[in-house]
Amino acid sequence: MDNQSSRRLLAVFVQLLNGNKISFDHWQVLNPADKPKSERVFQRDMTVIRDTLRDFDTGYRITLSPQGYQLDGQKNPAGFSYALALAHILLASRAFPRTQTRDLIDFIADTLSLAQQQVFARAIKRDLQSYSPLSRPKSLLSLLARMTTGIDQHQRMTFHYQPLVPNGHAPQYQGQPLAVYFENYYFYVIIQLVNHDEIVHDKPTVFRLDRMASIDWVEAGDAKPGFDKFSLQQQRQNVYLLPIGDTLTFTFSSRVAEQNILDRFPTARVTGHTDNGDSLIEATAQEEGALLWLQSQGPNVKLLSPAALVNKLKHRLQTNLAQYD
Repeated sequence: MDNQSSRRLLAVFVQLLNGNKISFDHWQVLNPADKPKSERVFQRDMTVIRDTLRDFDTGYRITLSPQGYQLDGQKNPAGFSYALALAHILLASRAFPRTQTRDLIDFIADTLSLAQQQVFARAIKRDLQSYSPLSRPKSLLSLLARMTTGIDQHQRMTFHYQPLVPNGHAPQYQGQPLAVYFENYYFYVIIQLVNHDEIVHDKPTVFRLDRMASIDWVEAGDAKPGFDKFSLQQQRQNVYLLPIGDTLTFTFSSRVAEQNILDRFPTARVTGHTDNGDSLIEATAQEEGALLWLQSQGPNVKLLSPAALVNKLKHRLQTNLAQYD
């Protein structure tokens, strides 16, 4: 293939990547310096591009529309809006260091045509510039992939779990990971702990992936782990708040918008309204998360039941107030 043919094919392919349709007239305009080309040469160029894409299993294909040939496949018609949504969610997660976040944004952008990439870059520029990672961000991509592989292959591992207190003792655990999920800035791993092949806890335990260190995959685990003892759906609902303490159901009146409360407590329900229009809410959460949220709402909520939780909240508020006497 001569240089002119190579340049022509490359020019055609770039046009296709940009989402343009290539007709015979358009194809001729791409190479004004060349002598006029025939319909037969045009069809041959399209065949070369189509066969090359197929031979390298790119996922793309050349299709013919009334307006000309176009590139279809991985460029989903809704891909631009998908890419925008994913980018903004990624930047809101705060889960990755700046450099790694930039790499992930570039990966998303690579799914778009060159023209779309320019609009995409402008659309997320301010969000990207204002990105604020966690105070101690950790590179998690390779660990996330390795953990997922271990789950898929039913492997058991040992690991040290770093405490939140600086220089604190990092205890060692052994167990089989069951699931990975992301909530509230962190990746979490659900692990069925074992000790000398004896179950330490009847229910699986939640660990933060960024605090797991010195991971060593030691042996094959249970090919049929006990998912009957664990519900990812329930765990996701609990982790919207700090998942510490016993699970309990409580009721409160609230001036907060009902939608905000239902987003925070996925299993909550509105049971009625007070005479002054406050919402009456019944919600379920783990105790510590519920207390922290109730405290954060100040006078906008009033805890009604259970009595033990009301007394605990009163004591905390009184203790807080005493600090300012």
